[in-house]
Amino acid sequence: MTTLVANRWIDQDSGITIEATKVGQGTALQFAVRKDGLILNKQGGWEYEPIPSERTDSFKQRCRWDDFGDAVKALESAPASE
Repeated sequence: MTTLVANRWIDQDSGITIEATKVGQGTALQFAVRKDGLILNKQGGWEYEPIPSERTDSFKQRCRWDDFGDAVKALESAPASE
């Protein structure tokens, strides 16, 4: 049996995406809000997203949402990317 999971949603007006991410094996999905190589943090600002091996726990806490609905709200209130 094949199991398909959507992992990327795009706002057609802004081009901002929400992407499902995993923190570790067997953990629940988290969500990242991205545009043009930048990632939205929970303070509402855009920042550079480091390569996976350089993403600290602090970065993940700042830039990942545990709830898809919260990620959507962040996308809706996101400023134009810098």
